[in-house]
Amino acid sequence: MAKKFISLISDATIQKSMTHLGYEVATAIQEQVIPHLQKKESLWIHSPTGSGKTIAFLAPILSGITWENKDPQVLILSPTRELSKQTQRMVEQLGVYKRIRCVNLIGKVPYSFQVDDLKQRTHVVCGCVGRVLEHIENHTLSLSKLQYLVIDEVDEMLKEGLYDGICTILEQLDTHCCICLCSATTSEKVEQLCKTYLGTSYHRVSNQEQKQKTKLYVKRIESTIEHSLQEILSVNSSVKAILFCNTREEVKRYEEIVRKLEVPTFMLHGEMLQEKREAVWKAFQHVKSGCLCASDIAARGLDIVDVDCVIHIHLPSHWDRFYHRNGRSSRYESAGISILLIEEQEQERLQQWIVEYQMQIEEFHMQKIPLKKKQEHQKEKSALEVETLYVYAGKSKKIRAKDLVGAICSIPSICSEDIGVIQIEEYGSYIEILNQKGNLVYSYLKEHNIKGKKHKVEFAKRVRHTQ
Repeated sequence: MAKKFISLISDATIQKSMTHLGYEVATAIQEQVIPHLQKKESLWIHSPTGSGKTIAFLAPILSGITWENKDPQVLILSPTRELSKQTQRMVEQLGVYKRIRCVNLIGKVPYSFQVDDLKQRTHVVCGCVGRVLEHIENHTLSLSKLQYLVIDEVDEMLKEGLYDGICTILEQLDTHCCICLCSATTSEKVEQLCKTYLGTSYHRVSNQEQKQKTKLYVKRIESTIEHSLQEILSVNSSVKAILFCNTREEVKRYEEIVRKLEVPTFMLHGEMLQEKREAVWKAFQHVKSGCLCASDIAARGLDIVDVDCVIHIHLPSHWDRFYHRNGRSSRYESAGISILLIEEQEQERLQQWIVEYQMQIEEFHMQKIPLKKKQEHQKEKSALEVETLYVYAGKSKKIRAKDLVGAICSIPSICSEDIGVIQIEEYGSYIEILNQKGNLVYSYLKEHNIKGKKHKVEFAKRVRHTQ
């Protein structure tokens, strides 16, 4: 019988946030991983995409954070900016009642903003290798107090030529630092990294017997791929699908084709600005039906709910890309459907994959795709209980966190457990208020002094200042 998280995680604040987020029963991989990380034992988590690896490492690691320490205790490396931001959001949701502060270090964001963020108390750093190395080299990020290093999707990062950069970071660590590698697939370079930096004492937690629950279909093209795609989406106009293309040009081309079918259509590829990419991803998360035309930027890590099927335009260049694409439709215990549209010249390579990877594929005959039971998108319940106030007083007026805490805790029925992360900037401060007490604190601060003076206060539009 699967264990409940409450029996695996000892930290009451993490338990509380997990309950609010709907995490009650641990998956097989979570049940295996959590005890190792709570004992600070280095490990390699080798488990299928969608099996719950992120919660498996975050829940025990965040439980082990000492709030009072000001220097980063956790560093989580990701292969893409999207995955890094998603991990940051999960850290903030799980750590909301523990007041864990997370800074995200990714490219395409002003470096100076990140430097200012790192000057304040920082418990967790998420980021991509290039920008993290830049901060280490410029001495704006110290790893001297690091307790945990997580390298997520490590196989993809090594494939992208980041081996030397990862090694440079690993060589900065003290021997006491716990190292956790995560991947759904493996390679010789991952094995080499383990042998070199994890030594002989690490644990390999593998759950490969838990196969990806994706039913595979192939549609052999008789006329054109465009015609076959139009047929599939016309018969299945209510599906929520991801259409994977091998190039950005194909993404743009097929987005136009799908849009003409009057299906809610979204597009995601690497040439798009970061803000646009994030807006598209969020919008697709919340629709009940529609088609996301995407490059492989959407194939890894991103947890998009209720995807009925994945459709491939041609075979991808590598089998593991095919594997990770399919994982977008089979998350956790949910089964998925994958439809491969291929032309005559791809048949031989498909047959090789069928033999080599023991794939079971059926012919797709324009049948109706079974829709997943659509639930309202899982709300960020802990975030909904967080209200953020902005006080027009910051470093320029010599405001410190204890000044804000002191003023707020003088309110009857308010205690320190009702105050979340505080971020003090040059001309103002963001204060998270928990437990639905935002209005009470807002009304009080409008009429009372902070450090002997009244300051303008308002509700902030953003939850946290995470550039």
